[in-house]
Amino acid sequence: MRTELLHPAIVHFPIVLAISLLAVDATATFRGAALTRGKALGNLAAVIAVTAAIFALLAFALGDQAYDIAVAAGAPGEPLEMHEELGTLTALAILGWGALRAFGWWRAIPISGARSWIVTAIDGALAVLVVITAWYGGQLVYDFGVAVTRATGAS
Repeated sequence: MRTELLHPAIVHFPIVLAISLLAVDATATFRGAALTRGKALGNLAAVIAVTAAIFALLAFALGDQAYDIAVAAGAPGEPLEMHEELGTLTALAILGWGALRAFGWWRAIPISGARSWIVTAIDGALAVLVVITAWYGGQLVYDFGVAVTRATGAS
């Protein structure tokens, strides 16, 4: 398997998990439910946040490798750099947020009321960052053909 294909395969996990985290936290917030350890949505949100952080770290490491391969293959520098910078920022943000959520869950820090709204707003900002980063990644594939090969026999 071509190693540069691992990044696009793995990167979908933190994308989906970040958006799922927003959905779970927003559901709890709008229902007035606490996002604290011991509560179903609080436990689920903590697992999603930590899992997203693990996959973001893996996607970051694989993205660094894919970047080197893309540069060697002559990929255009500007969109590649933009995606790399956004990817680094996004991975660090997801990793940091996952660590904070894990700490909050471990210490059973209550997250309800205004704190739930703040958590949901942070999730929303993170989801926007993820979508922007993913858009640049998609641009590399669809506009510049990074990590794809032309189909043979097409007319």
